[in-house]
Amino acid sequence: MAGIAIVATLNSATLLTRLQTHSLPFVMLHRKIGGIEADVVRSDSRAGAVALTQRLLDKGLRRIAYVGGPLAGSLGQDRLAGYREALTGAGITPDPALIKLGLHTQQSGYELVTELLTLHPRPEGICIGNSRLALGALHALLAAGVRAPDDIAVATFFEISSLIDDSRLMRTPLIVATQPAQNIGRLGIRRLLERIAGGHGTAEDILLPVEIADRVGWAMT
Repeated sequence: MAGIAIVATLNSATLLTRLQTHSLPFVMLHRKIGGIEADVVRSDSRAGAVALTQRLLDKGLRRIAYVGGPLAGSLGQDRLAGYREALTGAGITPDPALIKLGLHTQQSGYELVTELLTLHPRPEGICIGNSRLALGALHALLAAGVRAPDDIAVATFFEISSLIDDSRLMRTPLIVATQPAQNIGRLGIRRLLERIAGGHGTAEDILLPVEIADRVGWAMT
């Protein structure tokens, strides 16, 4: 094996350390793992969260919640930081009661948004850090009879069309951050080939911009 491009997870640190011990070139995709000095190609999660939250602010919403995954890795940290940055830039102090963290699962999204719906007043919008969390969030809103975006607007990372499992959710308007997956893969492989060919220098953290889009109408899969 000449080298490896790896979609890093929170459990990848041991493997990556072993690769470094054996001087095997590798590039991390999608996520940066703390303590590992190597090239990373990923989307700019912090800027994406700023943009998602700003879209909610641009709708005149002020009471905006955040639902995200664990803070153990770069994704969770960056997305929460971006949410806070956008609110602070708008003169709003982030409310800890509106920040809910759990696992990257549909069930966690359902439970966290159900908790938010018990607040008085409820949030006017929700920025969500993961597509599976977003699907759970939509189910929680549906179960509570809360309309999106009329009652609560939803902005999320990333596309959830392949996850939709209920026809009642197919027409739910969402604000979505789309990930440049092809460019991440292309640039990751290019950087890996450069390292295999003997290219040296300081490891780089290459951040690619996300695009923000309005989505209405999802296909069942």
